[in-house]
Amino acid sequence: MTKNVLSLFDGMSCLQISLRNLGIEIDNYYASEIDPDAIKVTLSNFPKTKYLGDVRLIDTTKLPQIWLLGAGSPCGDFSIMGQKKGLVNVDSFDDYLRLKHEGFKFENTQSILFYEYLRVHKEVDSKYFIFENVLLKGQFKKYEKLISNYLEVEPLILNSSLFSSQNRERTYWTNFPNISVPKDRKIYTFDVIPNSISCGVRGVMNKDEGKYVQKLTFRKDNKFNCLVTKPNSTNLVKSGNEDIRKITIEESERIQTVPVGYTNVEGVSDSSRYKMIGNGWTINVIDHLLEPLK
Repeated sequence: MTKNVLSLFDGMSCLQISLRNLGIEIDNYYASEIDPDAIKVTLSNFPKTKYLGDVRLIDTTKLPQIWLLGAGSPCGDFSIMGQKKGLVNVDSFDDYLRLKHEGFKFENTQSILFYEYLRVHKEVDSKYFIFENVLLKGQFKKYEKLISNYLEVEPLILNSSLFSSQNRERTYWTNFPNISVPKDRKIYTFDVIPNSISCGVRGVMNKDEGKYVQKLTFRKDNKFNCLVTKPNSTNLVKSGNEDIRKITIEESERIQTVPVGYTNVEGVSDSSRYKMIGNGWTINVIDHLLEPLK
């Protein structure tokens, strides 16, 4: 079978990094992405990438048979750190398609794009697929079941802390064979930055006032806080006698197990580099999941 790969919401092409790491040779890599900086970084590292533009405009009838479909749709509205809008008032996939066909203007919510992934997923009928999103908690737990029902697989919850120095819980839906939860590789903050401890400002309940207050907190598990797109307050570190500072871009790449210097492309700002790393996948996790495809 010809190995054509289609990656939606491709970002800086973390899926392509893993395929290369594992030595999985592919024939074509198609990508949907609209962030110009992420595209610039990808093309600098993988110049043969074939871009398809906005996922909402992809005509799958013009694509060859897809071997592997990968995606991690925007999670901002599923996250406790985001807008918490969920999938707005769209009752089903069919409802979404009908509204889209009628030209309905959806609310400003990113998570509705899951239905675009589902559209492409159904239309290309790839041999293998992987879909990733945040750990769905509380009011969003219902969406985990919804996604599982549509994709007809149960999710696998993995924490990047098993594979790296970062605490980052994510949910993966895939039909890859023989996947499992591995043993902890025991990679810690001091493996990335000597004598370091991760810290950040977060909301902590003040029992006297009965409300959350912003407070600088230090982790006790020798892991880094989950990488975010703007590290100024969350992704801080104290190393030895140094003052508290935000992690560097190169440290972010190491924490996310991205090749160091991967995002260092002329014309791409530091803020864009932080953003795409924070939005990306932990490469070691994807390597583990893709391993059976070798």
